[in-house]
Amino acid sequence: LTVLASHAVAWSAAARHAPLARPPTRLAMQEDALASLFEDKPPASWSSPEWQWGSAAGAAHEVAARVREDLNKPHRRSAFLTYAKADEPAVDLVDLKMALALACQRARNYG
Repeated sequence: LTVLASHAVAWSAAARHAPLARPPTRLAMQEDALASLFEDKPPASWSSPEWQWGSAAGAAHEVAARVREDLNKPHRRSAFLTYAKADEPAVDLVDLKMALALACQRARNYG
């Protein structure tokens, strides 16, 4: 019993003096997020080689298909334009540019 008591006292003393693991600070989390921001490859955009305007294999084709699907109903197009005209637009700029490009393409093809 004396041995157990002495081990318990020694353990509790060691536990009191051991440094506690602290959760990361907000600044450390922001620095980690900023570092990962620069490590991640940005998505393909209009000027990137992956975009491949006019090709069925490029990122432009995927974005165009998604925008066509999202805006295939009149009420969706109306809501999209309403949100785009707001003081602080609530639509993605890439989607807005793609919608304009698709409208121009349709006007060229169908007159």
